[in-house]
Amino acid sequence: VLYRGVVPATAASVVLRTVPFVGYSTATSVMRRHHVLEGTPLALAFVAGAFGGAMRGCLEAPFELVKTRQQLGATWSQRSLFIGMRSACLRTAAVIGTFWLVFEASAGWRALLPPLL
Repeated sequence: VLYRGVVPATAASVVLRTVPFVGYSTATSVMRRHHVLEGTPLALAFVAGAFGGAMRGCLEAPFELVKTRQQLGATWSQRSLFIGMRSACLRTAAVIGTFWLVFEASAGWRALLPPLL
């Protein structure tokens, strides 16, 4: 028997793991189209990644607050949904921005690896 709540948790996981990639791709396309950070690919990667990370943080924070409060048997209100959102957005933006910075910086090394198939 699956535990209660596995379907919503799985759906949320899929969405929250997808959002940073969509944000990165969108921000990269827009910045390239407008020649923002042209000639500085690592800065572009960090800023676009931070944008995707901020998107995830803004979506994730309210759901995590409700989940945690429910696990503790505590109450929550619509006003409380924004508690911690700023720190969640900034933290996730920094982490995802750094991920994309490292990913782009390691492109030369990754090209030296043999193909998986």
